[in-house]
Order: sequence, then structure tokens, then C-alpha cells
Amino acid sequence: MRGITRDCLAELLDRKTIWLFGFIAVISLAVLIGAFLLMNDREMQLDPAVEAGFDPGALFLTGFLRGFMWLMVFLAVMATAGEFPVMLQRGRADFYLSKPISRQSLYMNKLLGVWIVYGGFIAAVTLLLFAVGSIFSGSFDWHVVYTIGMNMLVMLLWLSITGFFGIISGSTVTAIMMAFVIWIVQMVLTLREDLIRGIAAMIGMSDAKVLNSIGDGLYYILPKPSQMYDMIGELADGEVTTWLPLWSSMLFAMALLLLAMWVFRRKDY
Repeated sequence: MRGITRDCLAELLDRKTIWLFGFIAVISLAVLIGAFLLMNDREMQLDPAVEAGFDPGALFLTGFLRGFMWLMVFLAVMATAGEFPVMLQRGRADFYLSKPISRQSLYMNKLLGVWIVYGGFIAAVTLLLFAVGSIFSGSFDWHVVYTIGMNMLVMLLWLSITGFFGIISGSTVTAIMMAFVIWIVQMVLTLREDLIRGIAAMIGMSDAKVLNSIGDGLYYILPKPSQMYDMIGELADGEVTTWLPLWSSMLFAMALLLLAMWVFRRKDY
């Protein structure tokens, strides 16, 4: 596990991806500091929000960190979508498959290594931004752990998706395209009731029970990363309406992980 994790770190440095992430982190830090300096200069304009019981500095920092982590997770997933297709190319496949570990362990360790290296970097930068923002805002909101924790779970979910399609197709492009397809479908399924009513009315169907059953089935089976992001605010407020998006998405990730290991074990390279 440690050896593969070191390989993932070496790849991160070798591909210069770390410089892109570092550049985004520096720009984000500059924007964050500039925004707080501007807010302090215009303190009088923030009085209504303060009187309403809100800390505008804390609200801005929370929103900023959520947006930052969403962007970084997105970039990390796209940057690592080719990890498994590249690993299985001729030459590299001989190197990895010659290791005295099972293919299942190799796949699991590779996926977790990518998650630890890239996710750890993102979490560390987020904590740095949080520390700077807390100093400038004069407030400390420990609910940032929900933002970091949920984003790390979402990243693990997307890595299981790109890893699965990377294994079965051997194509980086296919892995990225399928991730986008799943993202679009899960967004559409959140509006399934209105869409089904519209489709039923369009085709003159009086009873849409079959369509509703199909829509509900797909909704429960497929992951729900968008709703997992919505849960961050609910967790911070202590008012989670449903845990379905979290546990169903993690079950989906686990199923893809097991299926990918099964396919990987049976493939001939």
C-alpha cells in the first residue's frame, strides 16, 4: 500500500499536476484575502446581515470553501481518470502485474493511493484557506469538517466510477465520458416527477405508474453526488432530511469497486 501510494505521489509530481493545483491554491488564497479586505473596508454595508443574526464573514468563507473543494475534486477526478488505462498499457501492465500481490489488492491499493494523495492535498489546502479565512473573519466554524468529509466521499465515489470504466474499457476518454453521463443522469433524476408528468402528457398516457417505477428505480440505484453536496448545509444545521443520498451513493461505489476487481481479475493482459 505504501509503495503504490508513493508511486501515486511521484506521478503527481512528475506530471506537473501539483503545479496546476498549487497555482489554483495560491490564486484562491489571494482571492480570499482580497475579499476579506474588501469586506472590512465596506463594513457598514454588512450591518444588516449582522443584525439579522448572520456572520457575513463566516458565510462567505463557508461558501468559498465549498466552491473551492468542488472545483479541486472535479479537477482531481479528471486528472486521474487515466490512472488505470495507463497502468494497463503494454509494459506498465507487465510491471504492475508482476508484483507479488493479487490483482484485487493492486486495484484497491491504486484507487486508495490516488484518493489519499490527491484528496490529502486538497484537504490540506482547504484547511490552510480555512485557517486564513478564520483569522480575517475573526470567527471559527468547525462545521468545515462536513465540507471536507463530504467532498472526500464524493471524490471516492467518482474515482470508483472512473476506475471501473477505465478497467473495462482501457480508455481514459471513455472513463471521463461515463462520469459525465452519470452526473447528467443523476441531475435529471432529481427532476424525474416533473419530467415524467410531461412525458406522460406528451404521449397521452393517463397512468404513469410504469414510468414512475422506472424513474424511482434509477434514482435509488444511481449515485447522488449533487444531493450529497446539499447535505453539507443540512449537516451544519443539524437538520438532515434524509441520509439516502449518502448511503445509496456509497453502496453504488462499493458495488462498482467489487465489480471492477472481478473484471480486473478475469482479464487477460
